[in-house]
Amino acid sequence: MTRYLFVSLFAIVSLGAQERGDRPDLGVVGRIKTEAFDNSQVMETLGYLTDVYGPRLTASPEFRQAEIGR
Repeated sequence: MTRYLFVSLFAIVSLGAQERGDRPDLGVVGRIKTEAFDNSQVMETLGYLTDVYGPRLTASPEFRQAEIGR
């Protein structure tokens, strides 16, 4: 058991110690962040789900009615 633990730990450490030559494209990262922060609809979707589906029990008749009547 200790042998497998040692081999696993060695593999993790050796993989983590490798220096990667590729660098992230900061322009692309900036565009992704801008899109996420400026055009995200997560809060609107979450608000809709909690306001429309939230107060109903799953598989209840009211839940089914709300699901159909969107």
